[in-house]
Amino acid sequence: MGAGCSSDNNVIRASTASLQDNETTPFKILILGPSNAGKTYLLYSWLLEVKGVHSTKPTEEFNVETVESKSGDKFTVWDLSGALRHHRKRKFYEGTQGIVFVYDASTDSKPAKDDLQLLLEERFVQDVPLMIVANQLKEHDTPSEEDLLNNLGVKQDLVNRHWCLTRVRLKSQQDIDGAICDLQRLVTK
Repeated sequence: MGAGCSSDNNVIRASTASLQDNETTPFKILILGPSNAGKTYLLYSWLLEVKGVHSTKPTEEFNVETVESKSGDKFTVWDLSGALRHHRKRKFYEGTQGIVFVYDASTDSKPAKDDLQLLLEERFVQDVPLMIVANQLKEHDTPSEEDLLNNLGVKQDLVNRHWCLTRVRLKSQQDIDGAICDLQRLVTK
């Protein structure tokens, strides 16, 4: 992975080249989670950095963008609406190489718990690496990994799965950069 996970502000840049012009095929990534969890904010923070995202509107069905790490790994990221019914998300699963499950860790985790449980039971993505993003944490919130996983009720469900947990504090570019580095490590193993 080389220097792809440095802490400078230029870790991620938008890719404007067409897929035909790229030397490598991007990894297909799905961003899933309940409505208002911060999925779209995460995607556009990877593209524009935190300071470039002023507001986001609720996603009606999906957003798709290609992001590139500093080391050159490319990701075609599909941000799916939290309002989409579970069965309507299945059409996006084929060819997925990584899933980013985002939830708002500062609120009731019941909707996230339910959504994540459905995802973990989905046979079409059972072998796909999973990154859980505990999002919207306050500056001094430092819940343990065990507490976060217990709140989601999935600790046992992850035993035989390739996964990681990432914490993202509000408006933290460092955490946004760390999340893309964690994703890069997860899908390139």
